[in-house]
Amino acid sequence: MSYLKDHGVPIINFSGGGSSYSQSYYELISELEVAGVLLTLSAGNEAQDNDAEPHYPSNYDNPNIIACGGHDYDGTIRQNYGQTSVDLFAPARYIKTTKLGGGYTWGNGSSLAAPMVATTAAAIKRIKPDWTAADIKQAILGSVVKDDIYEGLCVSGGRLNAHNALLVANAIDDGRNDVQSEPSSYSLHTADEITAARTIGLEDVTSDPNTFDLYTLPQVSAVATIYRGYGQDDVTSDPSSYSLYTATDLSAAEAASRTLGQQDVTASPETYELATMAQMSNAAEAARTIVNVSARVDLGEGEIVTPGFTVLGEQKKLLIRAVGPKLMDLGVPSPMQNPTMSIYKSRWDGNPPDLVGTIDDWKADNGNVAEIVAAMSSAGAFPLEPTETFQGLPFMTDDTSSAAALLTLDEGVYTVQVRSADEGVGEVLVEVYEITD
Repeated sequence: MSYLKDHGVPIINFSGGGSSYSQSYYELISELEVAGVLLTLSAGNEAQDNDAEPHYPSNYDNPNIIACGGHDYDGTIRQNYGQTSVDLFAPARYIKTTKLGGGYTWGNGSSLAAPMVATTAAAIKRIKPDWTAADIKQAILGSVVKDDIYEGLCVSGGRLNAHNALLVANAIDDGRNDVQSEPSSYSLHTADEITAARTIGLEDVTSDPNTFDLYTLPQVSAVATIYRGYGQDDVTSDPSSYSLYTATDLSAAEAASRTLGQQDVTASPETYELATMAQMSNAAEAARTIVNVSARVDLGEGEIVTPGFTVLGEQKKLLIRAVGPKLMDLGVPSPMQNPTMSIYKSRWDGNPPDLVGTIDDWKADNGNVAEIVAAMSSAGAFPLEPTETFQGLPFMTDDTSSAAALLTLDEGVYTVQVRSADEGVGEVLVEVYEITD
């Protein structure tokens, strides 16, 4: 870090640390602070509160530090947090990066989140070379995406949004200091919000933020007033004051925008194009032909999950799966290692349901393995066999312990009971796909 400082590097990322306080390390970061260097530091991966159990160097109180926690695909937090010791969260799950010796690999943790914040800071520094470390830090923390799940868990209350941070950096310029980093204080309108009601003489918004023409609320209101239909009253909350338009009131532009072949609604009911009840019933029936459902559940010892589905109208060929080990390739940390499933058809005579079949290991318990593999591919389901990549991710687990069956089922109500075959626990994904030949 001293070497980089001495050679004028303004932004440094360090992904590492631990629980030990170091006075010499603190003094080094203070030297970097005086030199104007911004540090992005990983906050650790112990799922702990750094306010209570400090993590260094991210817990040092130097203002030139951005302490970065990590979040999962859906924004939830997997790594360390702290209301006063972690500044924000950034992506930290299955991040593709370079590896030592060449090539690429995937990694998890706040060590992957911190470099994303550093990259955002570098992009801002390129736009604003005169900005200090404090300026850059304010732009990044002031433009986060806020969410209730981060409330009280970090300083900014949100997760990194590089796009927002760069917009803030672009907007703060000579004559444009009315734009603040706090979105709730905005009272500006861009030209694309006004669409047809643009004021003559103002330029269109382009892809270059510096050329944006911004409109205040009074300007928009004045333009909207001009574009109201002459002689037509505004619609109010009183229905008796509504002014209605007949077909003859429509302008040429409005008429051209209609779908050809659709008649105008007039005062004559005979010209209405109405859908009959039978037509609506047929449309509803057609909409019920899709039978793709799924449920992902974390099962404890001795627990089962029982999703259900209905087959309507006629026989349907269905691919039914209870997936465990293969979920590891999708980033699920604790999948069930040996799920088994039993499929039942409900009866209406008071007797117990009929057992359609029980599958434990999908390859060993089926005589149509090749047909099942083809059905997975046609349905767009991820494969259970090893493959080099699936949708850009490595997919090398050879899963023979999950359950799968390809069945042709009559009309009726069905349930799929899924449990562990060996008293195990973990997450299992139950899926039903309709297969059309």
